[in-house]
Amino acid sequence: MGVHDLLGSKAVADKYGIDKIPAIAVLGEGDRDHGIRLFGMPAGYEFSSLLEAVKMASSGASGLSPEAREALKGLKKSIHIQVFNLPLLSHGGANGHRLAVERDLIRADMTEASEFPHLANRYGVYAVPRVVMNERVSFGEPFPRRPSELPPPSCTIVD
Repeated sequence: MGVHDLLGSKAVADKYGIDKIPAIAVLGEGDRDHGIRLFGMPAGYEFSSLLEAVKMASSGASGLSPEAREALKGLKKSIHIQVFNLPLLSHGGANGHRLAVERDLIRADMTEASEFPHLANRYGVYAVPRVVMNERVSFGEPFPRRPSELPPPSCTIVD
């Protein structure tokens, strides 16, 4: 565990894609970067998501079904998932973190919407969780319920 100043440790911030504070980059064994980020104070349900992220990163186990893990193997391009939450209303960021632990091409941020109102406005966050994938706002269910509902690897959402 380490604490870094965003301005004083610019190289570390750049390495982990930290562009706003407060921020937590959850690393695994040997400082392996699974792509799990939390932006804002992890309070309420978000705290349980932080604990779950630490557990997943330390074990390397995503908790996804074998079918879901197999579906992710077809992914060819990087995906940046941003899940906007509020402390007392949802904990949807854990699903994005599961995907990031399973596949190195995925980075999943859980962002506390009220602490970053400029981002909430940018992505039209009026209800949570709000999922943004590669700068495109996703509507409806935040994540597919079954692997068969995942977009195909060539889907334009990963362009």
